[in-house]
Amino acid sequence: MARRGLLQGLNVRAVVDPDGVETGMYEIPAGGRRYRALELLVKRKRLARTAPVPCIVREGGIAEEDSLAENVQRAPLHPLDQFRAFLALREKGQSEEEIAAAFFVSVAVVKQRLKLASLSPKLLDTYAEDGLTLDQLMAVRREVA
Repeated sequence: MARRGLLQGLNVRAVVDPDGVETGMYEIPAGGRRYRALELLVKRKRLARTAPVPCIVREGGIAEEDSLAENVQRAPLHPLDQFRAFLALREKGQSEEEIAAAFFVSVAVVKQRLKLASLSPKLLDTYAEDGLTLDQLMAVRREVA
């Protein structure tokens, strides 16, 4: 990045106050690792603090959807990341059908992932650390239901 520059722009969205007015600040729902790499280059004085950074300014939609879409394209997500992303989208008002259509999965998969996301945080942490398999997690969910 120091030698070739940023090859893919950051995906940014304006931060708005509770009244929906833009604050002049931006959040980075997609491109956080690239941003942190740029910060490190600035810290090491290998990039000027005022160097221009290409950004794609997004409007409308949901920031979490941008992040999930970019990460799904980059590499397969850990299923727990998908659970949490689907839950965040649901909490933002998207229907299970909209989530399924956006990520090319069935509504049944979305419903299953949302149920798994509601399990105990301790169980989910154990799953994240590979202490449980997805099948075991689903079996626990069936027992709790």
